[in-house]
Amino acid sequence: MEAEMIADKKRSFERSYNKPKTCFSACFRYRFVQWLKIGLSAVICIVAISIADTFLDPVMEPYLGPQFGMGPGEVSLMFLVTTGSFTLTGPVSGWFSDKFPEWRKLQVAVGILFTSLAFMLMGPSPFFPFFESNSIGLLCGALLLHGVAIAICLVPTFSILLDAALDTGYPDTIDTFSTISGIWQSSFSLGETIGPFLGGAFLDLYGFSKATTTVALIIALSGLMVLMEFLIFFKGCSPADRDSSCNTSLESSIESGPLLKSSAKINTYSSNH
Repeated sequence: MEAEMIADKKRSFERSYNKPKTCFSACFRYRFVQWLKIGLSAVICIVAISIADTFLDPVMEPYLGPQFGMGPGEVSLMFLVTTGSFTLTGPVSGWFSDKFPEWRKLQVAVGILFTSLAFMLMGPSPFFPFFESNSIGLLCGALLLHGVAIAICLVPTFSILLDAALDTGYPDTIDTFSTISGIWQSSFSLGETIGPFLGGAFLDLYGFSKATTTVALIIALSGLMVLMEFLIFFKGCSPADRDSSCNTSLESSIESGPLLKSSAKINTYSSNH
């Protein structure tokens, strides 16, 4: 008899223990799926930006050495053009992203499209036959634009991911920040792996001009995707909503609407009685 009572208590404890765990797991899966719907475009953009940032690593020295007779010192200075412009533009990009959070996705889209343009100018691309080929001035200008554009589009991506997580119900805690930071770093690392591989492969297959053109077209697709998402978002929000960042999802607004109306009716009824 005593053994049966102990077994019943054990089963009751297991049910009470597993129930919240199952509920938490279901809530987590739902929120994660909802977050993917909102934040997936940002993840794709982070990967694309990282590819653009690392594509030139295995490409510059094999191209600049034979083409312009540059040694290791001159090649490192060419890399410095990109990193220097990124360093100077990064704080400005961060300030703009914090000042105008409702324009973050447009900022990312514009930055990616300018990055694509920079790659087009490096070759220069066959689409730009009017530019002089083998021009060191054009190449330096393209590298300068490349660094500025990367800073414009890369800086707001973390905030976009974080906003997407908070909008889908994740708490504003250090755990959420850590999770988003891990997703951001994983996405960027994936691009860092793909970028040099594509750079070396495209250079061997197509040459420098066609290689930069190919990666420019690939990157431009992600920019157009986030631009279309921003335009749909912008068209669906009123000016008042855009001023307040318009971060509330459609589902939450539908759910909160009847609650607000019912609350207003209760307040009206209370004041009349």
